[in-house]
Amino acid sequence: MAVIALDERRAARTARDNATCSCGSQWFTLVRVDRDGAETSGAISMTREGEIFGYAGIPRCMECGNDYKP
Repeated sequence: MAVIALDERRAARTARDNATCSCGSQWFTLVRVDRDGAETSGAISMTREGEIFGYAGIPRCMECGNDYKP
């Protein structure tokens, strides 16, 4: 697993712009289910400026484990 420093320019404009789980957390992992039904990591697409413009997978809350449904 790689950790990327999310400096201010890679942050949402306001906290309101962030996805928020019902538990209040804003930290998610992306999970996909393969053809065999096994869970695997998701992926994101980012611009050079650090903005996410697409993703594959279901955001899963790192705090409570619930799947986020945008």
